Amino acid sequence: PPARSSAPALSQPPRPRHPQLGTLLRDLGHKRLYSLTVSQLLDSEALPVWQMQRSYRPDRAVKIAKAKTSDPRFGTFPGVITLWSDRDNEVARHEILDGQHRVGALRILLEQGAVQEDDEVLVEVHALRGHDAAAALFTEIN
Repeated sequence: PPARSSAPALSQPPRPRHPQLGTLLRDLGHKRLYSLTVSQLLDSEALPVWQMQRSYRPDRAVKIAKAKTSDPRFGTFPGVITLWSDRDNEVARHEILDGQHRVGALRILLEQGAVQEDDEVLVEVHALRGHDAAAALFTEIN
């Protein structure tokens, strides 16, 4: 049998949890990384899609969902879903800035049973100043 270490196990302090965004993984200053559940991400009242981005195309979401069911090696999705909030607004409201088709694909995959409500998804959150800054970030990403 392998030798057991006599060193005490290191415990991790609990990570901060946000009611809408899940577990804070890292604050990088210019953005924060969170891990939230599929059900949290699909709550369109809590996390609506930013209305100033390109139109949602259901066929694109279906295509992404089919690709994920045929090749699941990258987990839920490689990369992150990008959210933004207006730091000048007193009421913190987060919106999906980039990834609306991946979110649509997640909805399809959940209906098919290919993902579960408690599966984890990574999101990055940018606190920006107004819609012009959100538009600039969207342009840079895409």
